[in-house]
Amino acid sequence: MWSSEGSRFSLSNGGVWWADLGMDRWPPPASAHRSWIMERWQTPYGDRRQEIVLIGQDLPRARLVAQLDDCLLTDSELSLQGGVYANAVDLALH
Repeated sequence: MWSSEGSRFSLSNGGVWWADLGMDRWPPPASAHRSWIMERWQTPYGDRRQEIVLIGQDLPRARLVAQLDDCLLTDSELSLQGGVYANAVDLALH
């Protein structure tokens, strides 16, 4: 996990993704922890994700979200290059 704020920086192991473990190693089906995992689950990535947290006063939230969204690849961009991006996802998931 990468964390930086001001002049402070830390890098540590954030643990494993549940998607990389067999379901026999998951919390029990009726547990709050399993519900928490499933609320965040997105096929085909499972619980793999990245988050950006910005902390400050009077940040222009709508503008920042729009600028970050503009950085995302579109579906058509993902399909370019003979499926290079799709293959990268496949490699990451196996």
